[in-house]
Amino acid sequence: MSALPLFSPPLPPPCPFALAKDDPALALDGDDWAWRFLRLNPEYQNDFSLQKRLPPLLHNKGGWPLSRLQKELSPANWDALCQLSAAYFCTDGFVLGRPFDWGEAHIGTLQQVLNAEADDANRLEQIFVRDFVLDCGRIWGLTDWLDPGLPCLPPLTESNRVSWFYSLYEPIYEVAMFDVSRTDRSDAQPHIQATGVQAINSNNWTEYRRISVAEQGEIVQRVAAIKGEAPSLREPFRSGHEVGTLICLDNNVRTQLRAIKQLLDSVAKARNLPRNSGNPSDFEPLVLDAQHPHARPFSELQTALRDLLAPSGVVRRRQWRIVVWDLQHDLGKQLRQAQLVLEAKQVELKDRGRLTIPSRIRAGAKYDAKEIFWLKAALCCMEASALLRKRYPEITFGYPRLTDAFFNPKSPWFSQVRGGPPVPPTHYEPETNGKFTTACRDGLENGRDLSRLNYSILVGQKAADLLPTNAIEAPRTVTEQSAIAWMVRQSTPAKKSKRKMP
Repeated sequence: MSALPLFSPPLPPPCPFALAKDDPALALDGDDWAWRFLRLNPEYQNDFSLQKRLPPLLHNKGGWPLSRLQKELSPANWDALCQLSAAYFCTDGFVLGRPFDWGEAHIGTLQQVLNAEADDANRLEQIFVRDFVLDCGRIWGLTDWLDPGLPCLPPLTESNRVSWFYSLYEPIYEVAMFDVSRTDRSDAQPHIQATGVQAINSNNWTEYRRISVAEQGEIVQRVAAIKGEAPSLREPFRSGHEVGTLICLDNNVRTQLRAIKQLLDSVAKARNLPRNSGNPSDFEPLVLDAQHPHARPFSELQTALRDLLAPSGVVRRRQWRIVVWDLQHDLGKQLRQAQLVLEAKQVELKDRGRLTIPSRIRAGAKYDAKEIFWLKAALCCMEASALLRKRYPEITFGYPRLTDAFFNPKSPWFSQVRGGPPVPPTHYEPETNGKFTTACRDGLENGRDLSRLNYSILVGQKAADLLPTNAIEAPRTVTEQSAIAWMVRQSTPAKKSKRKMP
């Protein structure tokens, strides 16, 4: 890996955001890219610091409303609580005091927030202590808090062998169950307690019951096997081969479907179900809104949704759908059909501004990939902005200064984004043109979107799926002389030909 401050070193102008043949970005899969953007998110950095120094007053209080805390704390401790950062608390699914735009400062303490609110007697019941154990996955999709100072993801642990971002696509599911609450097939035996059931098919049902009977003056218990017709399925399942899952439209649909396919294959194998029976066109997966009448009886999925959208937590992923699969039919066809339906709904919600994570990519197809690889442009702009802001906190580094940093060798930032030491800022005349400014503006806006939450569209993707084809530039050595010469050529207007027209 390069020793330069920026992970993927910018090439010489005019194509600093192209990929070199030995570019370290070539080895990054979706999870790696996602972490490199997330670690630059100031909200994540703040959350990591907050959970590291959680005050004793808030230990084991995740999800508590302020009204309950006020009753249990002494006046002195309540006053101390009100002086804590507002970001330790949430309301209506949002963190208190969190800025609305990139670079804005937090509001401050809980007391400042309470002072700014209208005098509402129920207000303390609507503000909750954040549960940082849950927020790690619920907000950021991580299975554990990772230090944003880590430049790359650490190795997976024994308890986490899949992905650090598995919380973003771990399947939430409910399988078809039989209603065994009926006792009309028990021959009226006294004190019957169901202990287990086994269904081989609809005509071969065995129910094991522990029966208390009187033998020689004593009550003893025996296990009896009662056979008969299978009881009815619990609503809303129509077949014992069905599985219901939750899909989040605020995340990458295809990554979730890959995990769901593994789940469905595992369930079918465990139940030893026949596959592809009947006409494969007989069944299409049901894609339901959570409020659809047919979706309401999915008790386990509805309980999971209530937990995911609980008002006492921070809610980033709000758009969910229930998808019902039938394991006895072709899963490949069902997955393809579900992908079409879900992604069409995702586009519709994005156009209506309903997605928490808008999944927009400004530079995906806007530039020639040989000149600008959009992920490298976004990461270079974000890392350069963070590096220069740390060195010069009194200066704002938006896309105009970043344009000079990447394209103008006379800029005091030009050498620094290429590994040079800090230098005193000097007056200079910008010499970059509109095309370069647009490229840096798009790169910075994409980088901020990806750092906020759009990194979830990258999670679970392979490196080869993210890289452009035939877009690798040969690495070149940058010198001040060569860069200045290039800038002179760019700024010199082309001479008109003096040749006369015939």
